[in-house]
Amino acid sequence: MHEISLSDVSSLVGQELGTSKWITIDQAMINLFADATHDHQFIHVDPNREAAARSLINS
Repeated sequence: MHEISLSDVSSLVGQELGTSKWITIDQAMINLFADATHDHQFIHVDPNREAAARSLINS
């Protein structure tokens, strides 16, 4: 991993820094993130309820 100093960060604005490999994010990972951030809104952790709410908005 390439490290830079904090004072050099501004020189990187607008530059492409690279990409990482794609990963699949599944519901279990989303639930772990919700636990870590204390953000358990149903739109993230309850796919069925979210789909029902979305269908109400789109009708």
